[in-house]
Amino acid sequence: MNIDLSQFWPDLTINKGKIFDPIRKKWYVVQPEELVRQCMIQYITKFLKWNPQFIAIEKSIAIGTQIKRFDLVLYNIHHRPILLIECKAPDQHLNDKVLEQAIWYNYELAAPYLMLSNGQDHQLYQVDNANKTYEILEQWPTMTQNHK
Repeated sequence: MNIDLSQFWPDLTINKGKIFDPIRKKWYVVQPEELVRQCMIQYITKFLKWNPQFIAIEKSIAIGTQIKRFDLVLYNIHHRPILLIECKAPDQHLNDKVLEQAIWYNYELAAPYLMLSNGQDHQLYQVDNANKTYEILEQWPTMTQNHK
């Protein structure tokens, strides 16, 4: 999947080693994974035109007996998860371990799409939650906030 997140660098607000998250309205320490997350937020809101009200960032979910935090989830207007995005630092490869992490998170959320991104490489999957299978996609599906 070809997405150029670098085009959103000028839209980031960085000052004194911190980056401003426009959705959470807070400053965070600049870390490689946070830069990827913030560029992805810019992509989602500016390119996909997703309403920021329907984006959750770093929220806790229970996975078995453990509490984990997902990176990003896009919701539809009915507040059902549509897309779970797992962000990694640019030097981290998008391997089976990263995919497995996203799949575990999605067992709880049951979003029909998963995305992995390290800011340079991106993998998008369509998920059949009933059968617990997934298929890699080469392009964005038709996905809107009205998605059922």
